[in-house]
Amino acid sequence: MRRTDVVICLPQVGQERPRIGVVLVGGRSPLRVRWEDDGSEQDVVLDNQYKLAARHSLRYEWLLDPVAVGERIRADLAGAIIRSIEDGQVLDSRGHQDLLHVYGINLENATSAWKEATKRIAKRSDIRINRKKQYIWEPPAPPVGQLSPGTSATPEVEPEPAPIVQPEPESGTPANDQPPIEADAPEPEEGDPKSPGVDDMPQLADLIRQAAQAPLRTAVGLGRRSDSELSNLLIDLPDGQHARAAALLLPVPRDLPDAGRLGSAEVAETMLHAAADELHAADAEERVAAGWLLRRLAEAAVLTPASIASLARVIRAADAGPADIDAAVRVLAELLALTRPAETATVPLDVVVDAVSAMPLRPGSGRAAVIVAVARLWPDQVADTAWWRGASLTDVVDCAEGGLGGVTSLESVGERVIRPLVNAALVKAASRRALSHLLGLPAEFARQLPAGAVAGVFRRIGREDPTVAGWVAELSDTERADALRRDAAEAQKASAAATARAEAASQEAAGLLDRSERLEEMLRRDHDEAVGLRSAQERQIRIDVVRSLAELAAEVEELAADSTGPDVLIDRVRAMVAAHGLEPIGAAGADAAFDPAAHKPIAGRPAPGSQVTVLRPGYRWRTLDDVLVIGKALVVKQ
Repeated sequence: MRRTDVVICLPQVGQERPRIGVVLVGGRSPLRVRWEDDGSEQDVVLDNQYKLAARHSLRYEWLLDPVAVGERIRADLAGAIIRSIEDGQVLDSRGHQDLLHVYGINLENATSAWKEATKRIAKRSDIRINRKKQYIWEPPAPPVGQLSPGTSATPEVEPEPAPIVQPEPESGTPANDQPPIEADAPEPEEGDPKSPGVDDMPQLADLIRQAAQAPLRTAVGLGRRSDSELSNLLIDLPDGQHARAAALLLPVPRDLPDAGRLGSAEVAETMLHAAADELHAADAEERVAAGWLLRRLAEAAVLTPASIASLARVIRAADAGPADIDAAVRVLAELLALTRPAETATVPLDVVVDAVSAMPLRPGSGRAAVIVAVARLWPDQVADTAWWRGASLTDVVDCAEGGLGGVTSLESVGERVIRPLVNAALVKAASRRALSHLLGLPAEFARQLPAGAVAGVFRRIGREDPTVAGWVAELSDTERADALRRDAAEAQKASAAATARAEAASQEAAGLLDRSERLEEMLRRDHDEAVGLRSAQERQIRIDVVRSLAELAAEVEELAADSTGPDVLIDRVRAMVAAHGLEPIGAAGADAAFDPAAHKPIAGRPAPGSQVTVLRPGYRWRTLDDVLVIGKALVVKQ
């Protein structure tokens, strides 16, 4: 990467201007950058917030000031195209029109601008068209006499061309169909010993054997052949061999008329598996060939879930344009969706997440589709932060409104993914606009905002913003009023309860007074009657007691004489005493829950409700007016 390449951090809500960072270590995202404003270093992933551009290029200027530079672009669309070529954008006509679309120019105006640009390009000697119909700027070399001191007119080693920074399409913008191409190799001169000819074309059988081990290296070699030479490989082949032979052309890094005739999933997956293994030690040309392989396999749509692991590995290592990578990731999502639950254990999720996490997370993107598929088959895995790596809060919110709502509403995703994002945004919030943006988030996002922290942000922003300060004052007053209303409501409720209790107590007192008067009257009558009857009653009671005791003794003696069993004896005795209103308390040998009012322990103090064993039953005497415990049952604690 050139030292003039920089990363631009677009301003988020509450920020005033973009940040510019010099790329220290890069090649593939994430990139290590040093920010020019404070000198800090950071690893960044290129996404909707972080953009890569060459310093002082048109893209660089547009990212820093899209309004002013956008006006300049619209004022001279053809000039903007030529400026992009001079900036090093290696694109064909369609690519340059798509680039204008990125800058906000509609297709009709972009087409007209391209026609005007071609007229101006035709008059330029420093712009040429390569074999792929891409436009390349070749500034004229200075005369020998004007070389700076210490330079040579004929350098011993040609410097490597710097990679071209191509703007990724914004959300909803069609991407350029061409993959990123490095600087073109010079066309071989006629008679050049390195120029391949028809006579040295390997046999088809040999090529197929080579491709089985190294399909990408084989494709790079075939890419140096002419279209006619490659077409001759497939002439007069029987149908049974055509699919395997046509697979040779899948990774060839250029447009070919015969490269799309693949109809066999077996052949496609064999080629993909071999390419995935080869990429461990692939060079730049072979990684470009892998990008073309992805494009053609995505168009063929013949892969099965068995190729998920190899497809993910190729996506991660291939050198391809964003549109081709996104198309391949979409295929990956479709294969995940076709996976049966019984096969989920065989899917290498770590390989899949490594392949898609470098892609931007946008509504309708392949990465979003993969996350949906993972949530369906592995709901316990989708909350892993690796699936959301590099995504900003805005990215996740946009995707939630564009198809990921079922995933972002999961409780685990809310806690592990959304909460850290909203908390980080809350900490960074420094303006009324940022605060309004956070308060306007969808429900599943707003739920993750801690109320105390939100109140703190209101107060912090209110120190600098009078409007927010007024909100805070009003909200504070409202809170106090609400607190007073709550206190008043509670006091009113307590007063109503006290009044109800007082009325109930008054009614109860009136009832007790009436009962007291009636009892007093009854006592007076009973006293009058008791005076005359007490002696007779006492004598009769004694007679009744003695008679009952005599009957009981006679009954027991009679039963004993008849050798009656103890059970019958007990039943007869209980029947007799029951006739006089006596009820037994327990039975000898039976278990019961200890009741201090009915049981008398012979030792210890059993807890009420604890299990005890009855040694001797007790008796209650039930009269018309009362129940009297004549004798408690003797019990022992278990």
